[in-house]
Amino acid sequence: MNKFLKGLLGAGLYLLEQSEVASRSARERAVDQFEDLRDSAGDRMREAARRVSKASRAMQGKDDSPLTNFLLFTAGFGVGVGAGLLFAPASGADVRSAMSGKVQEFTGKFKTPVEPYSTGTRG
Repeated sequence: MNKFLKGLLGAGLYLLEQSEVASRSARERAVDQFEDLRDSAGDRMREAARRVSKASRAMQGKDDSPLTNFLLFTAGFGVGVGAGLLFAPASGADVRSAMSGKVQEFTGKFKTPVEPYSTGTRG
């Protein structure tokens, strides 16, 4: 009987120890999850503040991003070319012919400097 009681007491102490380990593990996991959640919320808050600041600068005309300026310039250039072609006093065939002539003239400038270095052989 004495051995039986000692066995029960030992089993009870073992179970108490295991529950303490399990609860400590659960507490540590909960703390880790809370810290992860806090870090994630902080990151999102910083990103939201950055976006609001960028939008505020853009609305005030203080956004000087080189990429934005380049894209705006390119869009303006495209709109200007399109408007020029739409409102040109010449017909479409005349405009295309003139543009083709300009392209050939431009590419011809790059072909002529090579001729003095040509050996006349075919390779």
